Amino acid sequence: MDIFSKIAAGEIPSYKCGESERFYAFLDINPVVKGHTLVIPRREVDYIFDMDDEEIGEFQQFAFYQEKNVEALLRGHVQRCKNANFIFSGSERHILDEMFLSSAKPFYNSTDIMELNPIGKDKYISFVISMMKEDGRKIDAATVGKVYDMFEGNTYCMQKIFHSLYADYPSGTSYAEGDLDNVIDSIVEDASYGYSRMLSLMLPRQKELLYALAKEGGRSTKITGGDFVRRHSLASQSAVQAAAKKLLEMGIVSR
Repeated sequence: MDIFSKIAAGEIPSYKCGESERFYAFLDINPVVKGHTLVIPRREVDYIFDMDDEEIGEFQQFAFYQEKNVEALLRGHVQRCKNANFIFSGSERHILDEMFLSSAKPFYNSTDIMELNPIGKDKYISFVISMMKEDGRKIDAATVGKVYDMFEGNTYCMQKIFHSLYADYPSGTSYAEGDLDNVIDSIVEDASYGYSRMLSLMLPRQKELLYALAKEGGRSTKITGGDFVRRHSLASQSAVQAAAKKLLEMGIVSR
């Protein structure tokens, strides 16, 4: 029995975060960040890839373990705060939708929903050009517009691109389209290991749906419809729905 099996069995003390019949989660004794949690299988394996598809599927679900009743507890605290307003925001839209739009949740119909739309393209182009100009840099509107169109106004993605352009080139640079391509290639290459690891943990039907979405240009409507399922030779509409739910939870796709 190795050290992790002894921890899961309770023979070695740990701060338990959650457990199931197959998995055990506990706080790392040398955390990289606050709350750093390890999730281990109770069955001893040498590599994560030694788990079968059913175990990997449960592992994905268990990794998103949430303490029971946390939303009800939070709403209780919010209601007792008479002199404060609360704003709930984040990029995980499916989590916020479920939290505030599901009739089974404590926060159902308790808030005003506000959607932050993308910054206007012309305004964003002017903003980037002016920020670059302050440091003696030149970037044309077409290059900024290309980035805007590529990420459909997603502020996080665009900021990452322009931050890299700023960091990788000296003051006074006049950017060309090739510079943009180099930065994007570099970002993708740096993230490739993490993406490949993420892909290796997906179940076959999750991968099939992800590939189908990629073939559609990364965006599609009615993915559980019969046309989409037949067009990409997917298993069934229910299988697509289950795979989409998991990809949403993993933060790989959004709606």
